[in-house]
Amino acid sequence: MKRLKLNPKLTYVTLLALWAASGFSAFSGLAVNPLLRTYGLALFLQAGFALVYLSDRRQQRQQRQQRPRTRPGYSDF
Repeated sequence: MKRLKLNPKLTYVTLLALWAASGFSAFSGLAVNPLLRTYGLALFLQAGFALVYLSDRRQQRQQRQQRPRTRPGYSDF
């Protein structure tokens, strides 16, 4: 049986899209004060944006660790 390889970036973006869609459907159907509903939705979406920011920071840190270090002022020829 052949194992299916998933693209981690595509999987992550799909999960974030599901996160946003579920948050929107949960908060848009609530029968509460519209200001409270808007605040809840903004808080929910802000959590998703924080996940995107943290994943980007992690990726930059990993790329920085993989680059060879050179002395400042010297270029590689």
